[in-house]
Amino acid sequence: MANTEQLAATSVRRQPCIVEIVPPGGLTATFEATVHEGDPQLPPTDIVAENQDIVVKARWCIQGKLRHHLCGTWCVKVAWESCGDGPEGHQVVHVPFDPCLPDNQCYETVARIGAGTLTAGDCGTAYCFCVTLTSEYDCPSGHFPGPIFGFCRNVACIMVREVAD
Repeated sequence: MANTEQLAATSVRRQPCIVEIVPPGGLTATFEATVHEGDPQLPPTDIVAENQDIVVKARWCIQGKLRHHLCGTWCVKVAWESCGDGPEGHQVVHVPFDPCLPDNQCYETVARIGAGTLTAGDCGTAYCFCVTLTSEYDCPSGHFPGPIFGFCRNVACIMVREVAD
């Protein structure tokens, strides 16, 4: 390897390289989430029996030419808490970026909360849901937050009722 003085002398005689960056157009995003009884194809719901699955569907769209240069994953967290005594918790879903996603297509994912996870208790219990969205860089040492963040506050508050005999 050449010593530092030789490298410095060589670099002085090289011509600079030119780079042009064409403005790619800004990124825009939309984000929505809904709560469903057992199947995300059913209409959103407000009351479920404690022996039914609860499905939270998240949908987000990223528009703008710059989106074709995004890589990594999306991290979607569905969180819930009870009004009164009852369990609290969350689920995390990782969705890979697709830089070639067509302009008219959005990302979607579901978090399924199994039957009996959210209990009715005495007289039924209400649970409120929130959803967060974060872009992530995937590196060999782990996931690191990217530059895109969003959340849906109070996606829904639903009642979990007892099962009739």
